[in-house]
Amino acid sequence: MQGYDRYAYVNNDPVRYTDPTGHKCHPEDDCKSQDTLTAQQKLSNTISAVFPNVRIGTPNLFKVNELQELYDTLLILRSEFEGQENVTKAFSNLNFNVVDRSHFADPNDVAESVWNNGTINLSHDAFNSSLGKGWYILHEIGHRFDYINSGGDPAKYKSQTFVNIFMGGNCSLGYYGCTNYSPSDNETTVRGQENSVEDFADVFAVTVLYGGPFRSMKSTTRLTIMEAYIDIYSGNDYPR
Repeated sequence: MQGYDRYAYVNNDPVRYTDPTGHKCHPEDDCKSQDTLTAQQKLSNTISAVFPNVRIGTPNLFKVNELQELYDTLLILRSEFEGQENVTKAFSNLNFNVVDRSHFADPNDVAESVWNNGTINLSHDAFNSSLGKGWYILHEIGHRFDYINSGGDPAKYKSQTFVNIFMGGNCSLGYYGCTNYSPSDNETTVRGQENSVEDFADVFAVTVLYGGPFRSMKSTTRLTIMEAYIDIYSGNDYPR
């Protein structure tokens, strides 16, 4: 992994250290202290350096391949939003933790997004998904994208647009958006049939992870809505 790591020469912390001679990290004494870091801590430092709005809680609880998947997924996200500045505008802070599945109220869940502070809790089962690497990470980031700036008011979620279009605006709203969700076009993912916020998060993951000509869902209307929301931050005007 280190062979592909652009920041290995400064112990994965290019913000703090430099390599002015091309032979060793500077300042040398501080760099020596970094040699005791685990692979997870070093990769966590790289993530925080490359993505300034991202924090990793207790890096050693993650597996190295999980942090690598997170890093790769964040690169895809940054590309979709046309740069780190736009990612920060769209999401503010993103804080990732790895937790045991017993943490979740629903035993079927493998991850969760805490709407009011950008915390995303991931179980080990959330990584290397059969749906594609990064799927659950992006799904939970999609919830953050949905909730941010709503103040916890479901009527201000971005997913309310789905309710307005596919439910004619008629729906009882709760924390999970439209909970008696039955969209008129019946073109959601399986998880998206549960409620409007799951539909929105799945569409976000599809849009970011499977961009370009490949789509895993039939609903072009959903994809167009999501692309319009992303374009608010990225300024993209190219056809997708």
